[in-house]
Amino acid sequence: MHVLVENRQPCNADMANHQTIVCAPQVCDDGAPAGYLVGMLGVLNGLLDEGQAPIEAMYTNDGVLMGFRIRGDQTSQDFRQVAPSSLVPERAYQVQDRAGNNWLGTFVSPTEPLTQNGLHLRLSDGAIVFIDFNDVAGIIKGD
Repeated sequence: MHVLVENRQPCNADMANHQTIVCAPQVCDDGAPAGYLVGMLGVLNGLLDEGQAPIEAMYTNDGVLMGFRIRGDQTSQDFRQVAPSSLVPERAYQVQDRAGNNWLGTFVSPTEPLTQNGLHLRLSDGAIVFIDFNDVAGIIKGD
């Protein structure tokens, strides 16, 4: 998902001049204009009605994509890392694995914590996934 949000592609002036599509000017090393770039969020924002606040990506201080919000939404987000020993059953967490996948779910205590070196998350569809602690790059507290 991070690459999808960060990737930009060249676009024409018509797209760059659109009322709600967000594009970035591309500049040569000498400062001369070299066209425009557009990303996934720029295109999604193009679907909004004129005057609607744009969608923006939210990142941790380490540059990890954690979600999206409407620009101007000041709802508090806590993106501090959580130690595995601090996990609380039935609390929401976002876990990023070493492959870069983000898993959002509710922590479910394993029935035999001494035999499993990882965590169980109940996803929104009710499925439960197991993520081995050796595969965890970071754990962030959710709602």
